[in-house]
Amino acid sequence: MEQIIRHFGRGIAAVAVALFLVAFLFGGADGKQGLLRMTGAAIKPGSICYTDYKDYKVLQTEAAKPEPVLTETFGERVLVAGQDYKVTDYITAADKDGRTYDFLLEKVLDKTGNEVVAYGQTQDGMLCFEKSGIYTLRIAVSNDAGKRKRYQIAVSVARKQESGGEG
Repeated sequence: MEQIIRHFGRGIAAVAVALFLVAFLFGGADGKQGLLRMTGAAIKPGSICYTDYKDYKVLQTEAAKPEPVLTETFGERVLVAGQDYKVTDYITAADKDGRTYDFLLEKVLDKTGNEVVAYGQTQDGMLCFEKSGIYTLRIAVSNDAGKRKRYQIAVSVARKQESGGEG
């Protein structure tokens, strides 16, 4: 017995201390209350009344603003490869109240999903598609309240011969 206590005495003492701590923290003497339950019961959960804040009304009015909706008219005319097109002639962004917003042309992708940079966006808001095919325009619109929406528009571009143009 002495040999067992010499070899495993520290381990047995550590287990006994661990059991005591667990009982003290969670159980208590009557088995119903431990230290954690007693301190948890003393802390009352508080409720936050957000309507008391001064800027809550501003937040409500900003959140009630309608989100912008994008309208595109690329399908109404035939686009021809190699010609310049002004983006704002084909795309408008407005909310249901009629207020118009600026939009951002984020990317122009070809049919394989590659980004078209050389003939995609230009500084003056013009688009020029080098080849015929179907392109995808990725556009972001946000209103003054910060509501942002992203759209993808498919644009079909024809060759000059298909559209009846010269060449």
